[in-house]
Amino acid sequence: MVRSVALALLVACGSAPPRDVAHPAAADDPSNPFRDYPKTGVCANRPDDFGPFVLDARQAAMRYGLTAVKYTDAPSTQAKPVEVCGVRGEEDWLHSRQCAHGHPGQESDIRGDTGPGGQCGAIIDLFTIQCPEGKVEILMDMYQCGPNERFM
Repeated sequence: MVRSVALALLVACGSAPPRDVAHPAAADDPSNPFRDYPKTGVCANRPDDFGPFVLDARQAAMRYGLTAVKYTDAPSTQAKPVEVCGVRGEEDWLHSRQCAHGHPGQESDIRGDTGPGGQCGAIIDLFTIQCPEGKVEILMDMYQCGPNERFM
């Protein structure tokens, strides 16, 4: 009896397991940029589709760019941005790092939303910092929040 009920449910619901994706429309829409981002690891806990990914302490301690002292210590790309929590986290990170020769940088341009990227497919922000040696571009993922951090 239990077997026939389970078999009936599989047939009624489709026997293929659902795809594990970060965005609900991803499985059906090939143009959706989120289709290739799985809900595993740091991407697994996102209570709200528009909010942050909630990291445990170990995951938060491993965020890219966390230990950088100079902007050049964490070269960033769309695929590998500096990871912080919220707009405040972006500001704190930018203001607590230095240019290559130890000078404070001057924020010269903020261009948010360069599209999805990073390990979870979140929207990435671009900042340009003016240093004595020239402009430095920093790409940031502000959707990586650890314990006791507020997404603001």
